[in-house]
Amino acid sequence: MALLEQKEFYILAILLGFLVLLLIVLWLKNWHLKARLDALYEGIEQEKAAAWQQIEAENTEWRQNETARIRKEAISRSKNVVRGKIYEQLVPFADGFPFNPQDARFLGSPIDYIIFDGLDDGELREVVLAEVKSGNAKLSAREAMIREAVQEGRVRFIEMRVRDD
Repeated sequence: MALLEQKEFYILAILLGFLVLLLIVLWLKNWHLKARLDALYEGIEQEKAAAWQQIEAENTEWRQNETARIRKEAISRSKNVVRGKIYEQLVPFADGFPFNPQDARFLGSPIDYIIFDGLDDGELREVVLAEVKSGNAKLSAREAMIREAVQEGRVRFIEMRVRDD
């Protein structure tokens, strides 16, 4: 019986040795896989950082280009507006203006001119509301409402008096 116990002990010792060896192999395999995963993760993080830098560089370049384009466009529009405002005030003195410039009164807003046709000659023929436009410019909503009011006869004259107290 002692011999059997001794054989069982050796078998258990060998099995225990294999289990220990198996655990060591599995631990080494795990350590190796973890190291590879860490390296892959680090590579991905570096690629991600490089991609973000590229995106930020492209975004900065795009923003600078767009800002420059928008500013240039705004300056051009501003120049056109200023030219238009100057032209509006000079229209009565331009060739082809169908009224006496002395009869025209510049308002600018909401309509450009009130023209008292013939008033300077002492014979008022009509009162004209005029809006100056150039190119393909269209009437604003407010200007269109004024045109409609005039066309529909919704125009009147009132005399307002102030007290001299």
